[in-house]
Amino acid sequence: MKKTVIVIAIAVTPAATALADVQLDLQAQAQCERFATTEEPTPPEAEAACLVNASRGLPSAQFALGALLLSHQKYSEGQGWLEKAAAAHHPPASQLLGELYLQADDKELQARGKELLRYAVCAGYPPALASEHKAALGPIDCGSTAPASFDGTWDSQLNWIKGPPAGGKADQLRVVVNAGTLKVFLRSGGDWIETKPGKFHLLQVDDTLEVSAIDSGWDLDGKWVESWSIHLLRVAPDRAVMNFGRTVNNIYLPEAFGFKTFSTVAEGQATRVSK
Repeated sequence: MKKTVIVIAIAVTPAATALADVQLDLQAQAQCERFATTEEPTPPEAEAACLVNASRGLPSAQFALGALLLSHQKYSEGQGWLEKAAAAHHPPASQLLGELYLQADDKELQARGKELLRYAVCAGYPPALASEHKAALGPIDCGSTAPASFDGTWDSQLNWIKGPPAGGKADQLRVVVNAGTLKVFLRSGGDWIETKPGKFHLLQVDDTLEVSAIDSGWDLDGKWVESWSIHLLRVAPDRAVMNFGRTVNNIYLPEAFGFKTFSTVAEGQATRVSK
């Protein structure tokens, strides 16, 4: 393989506070990102800062460590960490490793490089889209990497963080998605009750589905304006984290009454029980 010194551009996003069951060293991660994104030569301790969370399985730290090792001309070690991050479907690692392999003399590595760079392109990673090696991929079909549909029935248990002021907390929430249309049900006791029929709209970006509605109605207290927002954050084909929020406002009630405006928040785990 050609030992080419690579100029590394890393797009940084705020570090997550935690992986599912993994405790991260956020101070080490901040140092790692600072070292990995500087244009100045990095000291040896930069590798140690990135190793802390890379060894715990954080793909961004594995990517940063791999990139630093490459810049220090430690090619074998760097490729090893980049492969770990790429195996976790990390687009920046796939892009960098793909470009590295495309410069190799080995045909198998070149094929692997195309596969990795193609994945980063289909993920929409900006440096991959602008890569000078993109032309080597030929026609790109990203159909197999398109976001999976949320169609089906998703049930979730509601864990209330902040309930409504007058009670009436439901036990479960159900979202039924069918070819761009949806229905929302609440369950209290043994009955599923559809709420706001025909009012909800949906928006999907990758593995996040947003379901929202806003409407109004009158009673003896005046005109109520109510909004609902439900998010399904998919973590597996048939599992998602669910967040639910509701706001209520009545402009005709005096401010002294606490229920003039209020909000409720719940969260839980959603499971797709049918497709």
